[in-house]
Amino acid sequence: MDINGYVRCPERGVCVWLQKRAATKQTWPGKLDNMVGGGLSVGFGILETALKEAAEEASIPRSILEQRLTPAGSVSSVAKNSHFSRSIIQIISQVLFRERARPLSQH
Repeated sequence: MDINGYVRCPERGVCVWLQKRAATKQTWPGKLDNMVGGGLSVGFGILETALKEAAEEASIPRSILEQRLTPAGSVSSVAKNSHFSRSIIQIISQVLFRERARPLSQH
């Protein structure tokens, strides 16, 4: 699941929050990424995963997500290599923050 965070800036319009992936990540090291992302674990629903990942990755309080998190769709794709093929469904949500809000990385 991915969460896109954004603000509406009077001077610049819509501004999206991104994070930079750690250089030590196995996939796409050092590249820009969604504000929050994580996989669904057995026993956890979409909202539970969103709350957990947002707290871990961007220090976003549960109360803000409960008020402002909205569904934004899904993206389906297939990952293939010479050994396997798997279907992927990314669940996308979004959060509109107040202009002065700032994410705080936990990494």
